[in-house]
Amino acid sequence: MRRPGILTGLASELRLIQKATADIMPQPIFACAGANSERARRETERLIAEGAEALISFGLAGGLVPRLRPGHIVLAEKTILPGGRAINMDKEWAGRLLNLSAGSGLAIEAGALTGSDRIVPTPEGKRALAARTGALIVDMETHALAEAAEAAGMPALAIRAVCDSSDQAIPQAVIGSTRPNGEVKTLKVWRKFCAAPWELPALLNLRRGVAAAFASLDRLTRLAGAALFAGN
Repeated sequence: MRRPGILTGLASELRLIQKATADIMPQPIFACAGANSERARRETERLIAEGAEALISFGLAGGLVPRLRPGHIVLAEKTILPGGRAINMDKEWAGRLLNLSAGSGLAIEAGALTGSDRIVPTPEGKRALAARTGALIVDMETHALAEAAEAAGMPALAIRAVCDSSDQAIPQAVIGSTRPNGEVKTLKVWRKFCAAPWELPALLNLRRGVAAAFASLDRLTRLAGAALFAGN
């Protein structure tokens, strides 16, 4: 089994996958990008330099098509860069996880992911991105990982769960609220919310979506165990 390097955007995503892989050998190498694409690129290069032989982008994503609701997992078959070029991910690896989860009731499928260097906060922006790319989901880390994996000639996979659906707006209070270490600036979020209390419904809706996404990721990692990496 190749030693995996795992990249997340948030510290909470990192804690989940670290717990899920605590007994797996060889132990993965971990990195957190703090919801920043340039940092994701640097951290992926560090994973490779430290001995990672296969790469995984793990965490949350924004949904771009109406049928994907919070908690739905997408395994990226290809990643579309912000400039439009597509990089193929490891389809056999994604297929193994799909087969493993068959019959579990978990909402999971393989498809295209598109990268963005910033949050896509509005339904209008999501619809435009879906129309332009044909992607199912968007995140801010996977495209950086995919480019580094392509340059290094190593297999890569993205495991991403939808936390906000295509018709859902991201409240302004949470934008720019992530520290470089991936921790959320909770006090800053609540201060911004107090200045815009009308965002409360959107904030609560997002919290429910994040909880559903984490529940699905936790379920998949428990279901897969060491097979999450086997054969890559």
